[in-house]
Amino acid sequence: ETPLPHLTSDDVDKALQNSPRLMHARNTGGAAFIFPNTSVYPEATQRITTRPDL
Repeated sequence: ETPLPHLTSDDVDKALQNSPRLMHARNTGGAAFIFPNTSVYPEATQRITTRPDL
């Protein structure tokens, strides 16, 4: 069994900085990047949580 290499916070920061997708998500607040249609999301959540048969 090979032990995983120990990653410091600096290593993690470098990995995040080298990822355009993660940098974009960080710059846009994350949620807007993952859920582009946030205007539809709250309505769907209300519809699901108010269903009596769930």
